[in-house]
Amino acid sequence: MIHFYQRFTFVSCLVTFLSFCFIADNASFIQSPQLFYNNRHIDLDRGINIYDTKYKNRSDSIELLTLIRNMYSWYGKQSLYEFYLLSKDTLYIGIDWNAHKIRLDKLTKTNFFAKEFLDFYNDIAIKIDSFIKKSKQTNNHGIPDFILDANIWCICSTSPDSYLKDLTLTNLKIYPDSAAFKWKSGELYVNVKTVKESNIWRIASLEGFILQSQLIDSIARAYGR
Repeated sequence: MIHFYQRFTFVSCLVTFLSFCFIADNASFIQSPQLFYNNRHIDLDRGINIYDTKYKNRSDSIELLTLIRNMYSWYGKQSLYEFYLLSKDTLYIGIDWNAHKIRLDKLTKTNFFAKEFLDFYNDIAIKIDSFIKKSKQTNNHGIPDFILDANIWCICSTSPDSYLKDLTLTNLKIYPDSAAFKWKSGELYVNVKTVKESNIWRIASLEGFILQSQLIDSIARAYGR
């Protein structure tokens, strides 16, 4: 009886010790989800990294992955040109506001983009129109110097077909109503910010559009306008 009791006591202690080690090991991961996000990427083809299964915001990360994949799939079927310009003789005379409104309506109806993104998109058009009207000497041959000479959506010269398959997310940081990350495919990468509107994740910022806004600002300053 004493031998059985000692054996039972030993087994009970061993189970308790192993359970404690398991809980302690996983507690550090659960309390510090950034251990995963700072050091690993999420593969869109797999949906979500297996190491993320204990992260409490797992559903948010899946929604963000779906948002980016769907947005670029949609964009791949669209015109690759933004901010349509009107010309007269050999000069640009301003934004084609009819075409711009149609484009803005299309962006809105996708439900991919937050109001913040749509407002910023419209502000860029206003900046471009203002610069053209003030300069009065903008030649309409080739890409004007105030427009990015790369695809604004990917800061590249290719279409989504070439990068969507291998696209991954890195540096993913999720907060209650916003998230920031970088999508990457090979040598390509774009910084993205998203926000929740009516409990739905939407794109608030894409790096290419910020660069376009900064470009027109810097050229306007250089021209003194």
